[in-house]
Amino acid sequence: MAPTGQVLERIARTARTEAGLDLGDRKGSMIHARLRRRLKTLELDSYEGYCDLLESSTPTGERERLQFVEALTTNVTSFFREPHHFEYLADRVSGAPPCRNRPIRVLSAGCSNGSEPVSILLTICATNPDLPPGAVRIEGIDINGTAIDVAGRHVYPSDAMTGEMIERCSPYLEAAGPGRIALSSKWRRCLDYSRANLVGSDFGSERYDVIFCRNVTIYFDPDTTCRVHRMLANALVPGGLICLGHSERLAARDAAGPFRRIGTTAYVKEVRTCP
Repeated sequence: MAPTGQVLERIARTARTEAGLDLGDRKGSMIHARLRRRLKTLELDSYEGYCDLLESSTPTGERERLQFVEALTTNVTSFFREPHHFEYLADRVSGAPPCRNRPIRVLSAGCSNGSEPVSILLTICATNPDLPPGAVRIEGIDINGTAIDVAGRHVYPSDAMTGEMIERCSPYLEAAGPGRIALSSKWRRCLDYSRANLVGSDFGSERYDVIFCRNVTIYFDPDTTCRVHRMLANALVPGGLICLGHSERLAARDAAGPFRRIGTTAYVKEVRTCP
């Protein structure tokens, strides 16, 4: 039976505390569809018992809270999803000098199974074919540990890419058995994957040339979205590119510094000039 009333409120409170997720007016039936497998796995016959486990301070409760967040967050992705973003990316990194004193640094927040970071890498490589692997660093982060494990294997079904994509990106790919392709070992060193929660994160002095954060803040309330966007804006270098999901926007109050919109969901951080 789907959770209702106080049980639904307990689930929503845990989701907000653990990951900043705002379940809003999502119906109990949707929550049930996402969580019923967890109850079956744990052999629990009620959501009251499940909430008791989630709210416990035991190691089992702590592990289940990770599973809980993973169950509630959807990982829908594909290679070169929203192609216009990769056109903007190619434009920003076109002609990147191989002798620059630091790598091109990119953050893929909500990277899921790695399709997005690999698409970013392939776009940069195709745009700058003489760029050596050491000249690109891409960090993929996601709250879903299972997705991060998949991403770290660097292996994908062959039908995840069209024939045209595979042909264009063939210098950076290798066969990985029947029906499988993989990023070549030479280029895997460009990618770092880690489990991270954007809510409460702090990139400190980290600076990125490009940030992809697409369809991540759709789970957050407006104040949390504002904090996350401001943190990401701070981490972007002047002249850097940030791409959001198709239903997300970078509001003026979210951004640390002036931004110029170059597409519906793509923005460039303006370079400040002295008066």
